[in-house]
Amino acid sequence: MKIQEIRKDGKPLHIITDDLYQYAFFYFTENKWLDCERLVVLRNVDHSKTEAEFFHAADLVLIDMKQETETLLTDHRQFGGVIWHLVHENRLFFVTDKNCLWMKDLDNGDTVLIYKSLDHQMILGISITNNGKYLGLFSCPKDPFDTCKFYRIDLSNFAVEVLFEKRFEKPFFAADHFMICPTDENKVFFTHEGDTFYVSNRMWLWEKGRGMRNLTRQRLDKDGNIGDCFGHECWEPGGKGLYFVKYKCSPMPPTGICYTDTEGNQTDVLYGKYPYWHVSTSPNGRFLGADTQSESYSGVVLIDTKKAEEHLLFRADTTWSHPCHPHPMFSPDSNQLCFHTLHNGKIVIAVFDISAYND
Repeated sequence: MKIQEIRKDGKPLHIITDDLYQYAFFYFTENKWLDCERLVVLRNVDHSKTEAEFFHAADLVLIDMKQETETLLTDHRQFGGVIWHLVHENRLFFVTDKNCLWMKDLDNGDTVLIYKSLDHQMILGISITNNGKYLGLFSCPKDPFDTCKFYRIDLSNFAVEVLFEKRFEKPFFAADHFMICPTDENKVFFTHEGDTFYVSNRMWLWEKGRGMRNLTRQRLDKDGNIGDCFGHECWEPGGKGLYFVKYKCSPMPPTGICYTDTEGNQTDVLYGKYPYWHVSTSPNGRFLGADTQSESYSGVVLIDTKKAEEHLLFRADTTWSHPCHPHPMFSPDSNQLCFHTLHNGKIVIAVFDISAYND
């Protein structure tokens, strides 16, 4: 492993790369930073051709950007390939393709099994509250993709509780993107997955004592067709609402990044300079990191919500499939932005210093 400095689009950029391995952090809504110099990422040899191949042979490694060192944390030959992972303080939580959820103490190396699926359910995502007390997990059957279950795990005693189950009607019956609220373990966001031109009730909230409610109302044209195509949501750090993208394919303009609070008080498009694809938030709440769906590249955009400015930082090379979506993600101090790109044919993690924007 080496930290290589390159210049891309006229700016200095550091990439995590290797002659043998390729690196990814995969999904941006789950923190991967141990601190502002170290992050936990996926590593795989450079023979993977598909998303499944990458994850089923993926190990987790701790990258120290300052010391330029790499430490193996999990071995896929022992645990299985890692599908999901997140870091909270000194704890690493990871899900393997054996449908097991593990917790590893990054100080002493102790690893414990928290949850194992025993009913042929695939674990499809994890999330955690800001205080680190509760972990959210959701799973669905392998075949068919049927009723999803959302579990809340009390990390003080590893007690597992099913909060709710959800299934929509065919043909778009999938529920997905479950994320526990960062500040309230009694609220869970999830989506109605399916063709964006036909799903008119994309964004949902489950709240203890109130049940489920749809958070947005997507416009229809005079013939009843979808006018607003929504997706790729994330909680804002304070848990008061969510940012999401209205895709460029939406028949009714304008398009761009939107926001809704947990009561469904939706704003119009806040940022629409580029054809946005994914959006993330910085820990300090000031910035949004986004990528775009352009014709030949995916732009990496920094949005300064204080100044209402949208800065196209880089044109990232991408395979347009996981895990090579750029998926911009911020460091804990909100001074660095990392994303996926291709370099010499390999997936690498690029890190850019944005402290100059953080005045």
